Amino acid sequence: MNNQNAGTLGRMLNTRGGDALKRAFFNTAQEDRSRAAALINDEQTPYPVLWMLLPEIDALKLHSLLSPRNKIAYTVTKRKLDRTYGKTLLAPDTRSEADYNALRWMFATGRNWSPRGVRLEMFDAVMDYVAALLNEKYDDVEVMIEVVHLIFRRRREGRNIHDLVWALYRSVAPAVLRAIAEYLLSKNKEDVALAAQLLPGGGETPQNPTEAMARYQSVLRWIEENGPYLYITGEHFQQTSAPTFVDWDDEAKYLDKPISPKEKTPLTPLTDDEYALLSQYRTLPTEERSLLASYSYVLRQRDRAAWEQWRHMGAAEQAMAARKGFEVI
Repeated sequence: MNNQNAGTLGRMLNTRGGDALKRAFFNTAQEDRSRAAALINDEQTPYPVLWMLLPEIDALKLHSLLSPRNKIAYTVTKRKLDRTYGKTLLAPDTRSEADYNALRWMFATGRNWSPRGVRLEMFDAVMDYVAALLNEKYDDVEVMIEVVHLIFRRRREGRNIHDLVWALYRSVAPAVLRAIAEYLLSKNKEDVALAAQLLPGGGETPQNPTEAMARYQSVLRWIEENGPYLYITGEHFQQTSAPTFVDWDDEAKYLDKPISPKEKTPLTPLTDDEYALLSQYRTLPTEERSLLASYSYVLRQRDRAAWEQWRHMGAAEQAMAARKGFEVI
């Protein structure tokens, strides 16, 4: 937290600690409830203050005096801690600007704060939940890049990252994968190993700077080629020690049809022509479909007119042309 922009209670938390904050707030509220509410509702007050004062808010029955932002943050926090949130809170159809602003405030002012003592894991769990809501409901790429940096910082500090990785991969964007890829170039070996584990495209963990640079460049090429066709697989650390979080859809790549990473469905409806192309494409064995998808991208980048001619060939002719084409490249 920036001490100069943290409000009265935020500065007190930073300089005097949580116990002093709780005592001062409790004493103020007993003397003047409205003044105590005004202090916690100050726009500059960071979320960790609200977190620390949850017991006092409950004991003094101050919930009704909280600002709309703080009421939302209070409710989100309580639902996570009491495990009463259910799956519906992640549903995109419950989006609202007020919810987004409150969640964004919680994450922006809380992600770099670490409470002392046994409540650290509880606070991290709330941050993980907030990150998941922002990604699942609002596709906030800027937040997800911040989540990437938080994941690596937590790993260096020996803290749990599995739920935060789960939150990160509630959706995916090429910019987020690029942010992870930057850690392949870190001087910290644990950073490099974790980046290799989180990234798509396969490959062993780089063992030296030369291998790291080669993997970094390979990953960037992979992202550039497959970015519009990425989808989240649903695999996570809770299921396997080596999950594949993200993959590309061969049908989307073959047709050059960007998809939603969550639903794995085209962002725009298929045309009759595309349905026909897809129908014949699906008659091919898996290996040949993968070959055609990759060749479709290569040919499309090299010569759009030639690609249009190629994709209107029969499926067997496409496969033969692709094999010959890759031999030449």
